[in-house]
Amino acid sequence: SELCRFYNISTSSYQGRIERGWTLEEALTIPKQMYIGEYRVAECLKKLNVKFYHNCTIKRLFTDLKITINWDEFINVLTEKIHQSGYKWTKEKIQRLRPDFVLYTDDNNRICGVIEFDGEQHQTFIEHFFKTIEMFLMRSTADFVKNNLWEYLNIPMLRIRHDQIDMIDDMVLDFIRYPENY
Repeated sequence: SELCRFYNISTSSYQGRIERGWTLEEALTIPKQMYIGEYRVAECLKKLNVKFYHNCTIKRLFTDLKITINWDEFINVLTEKIHQSGYKWTKEKIQRLRPDFVLYTDDNNRICGVIEFDGEQHQTFIEHFFKTIEMFLMRSTADFVKNNLWEYLNIPMLRIRHDQIDMIDDMVLDFIRYPENY
């Protein structure tokens, strides 16, 4: 209880984290808004000295890195792929999406790759995350849009599922070494 107070983590959050397999240090020190998989990917990237953005909007990324895209062409390609979803994607909606990690280089403001850590809620409807099944389907469609954006821009992408959490270091290292395989 004293450690939880010191680290500003509720005891129920701490207990839930421990039950899900987090270490004592992770359960106490990882920020409330960050999930264990994201934290482990961030730590791995830091160890590898890789520059990255974490959880910022596509609009900010493209502005900061001076990336231009033919939005009309991309949205036409996207619309053909997901017309059955019934959800209309616009440039503004896409620009508000937040990839987990965008790896970049300083020398030419180039995106080297994108890493997404998908918690269980990306594959399974979990009431804690979604009030309705429609919201869950929207989340799935957003993942599909991000996948297609990076493919359209010819940027490699790694998706790490929640059940691959113990393989993060190896997966990220392979992605950094062999981006052409992704």
